[in-house]
Amino acid sequence: MKKMLMLFAMLCGWTICGLSPTALADDEINPNTVTNEKLSLIRIPEVKFKNTPLSEVIAYLEKESVENDPGPVVTGVRFIYMSPKDKSQEPVVKLSLRNVKLGSALEIICQKTGYEWDFRDGMVIVKPNDDSETQSSNIRM
Repeated sequence: MKKMLMLFAMLCGWTICGLSPTALADDEINPNTVTNEKLSLIRIPEVKFKNTPLSEVIAYLEKESVENDPGPVVTGVRFIYMSPKDKSQEPVVKLSLRNVKLGSALEIICQKTGYEWDFRDGMVIVKPNDDSETQSSNIRM
């Protein structure tokens, strides 16, 4: 009886954490999948930048992702910022958003700056997009 209760508790714990026994039995959990889920789940109460360098914006998003991560494991999202070859060409961001999903904020920021993002080993890589031009419009939501 004790073993059955322990097994039941483990299964409930896995289910609450979003893991299934079959997922654990198969392969490791893909870290990019976890990061993608966090981009959808984490909401930032307010994002407000006035001519802020993109490197500072990305650092802010990373900090806010930890502070606003709903869990169950609070890790936030780790960002890697790839600066432009010419450091004087770093874009600045002018943006004001409220109650925005982390992933939505990232998409808008990348659109405005001509950057792109991708996953690598569970991290979000933000890098210049050679095919895009920098946009200077102001977006409010």
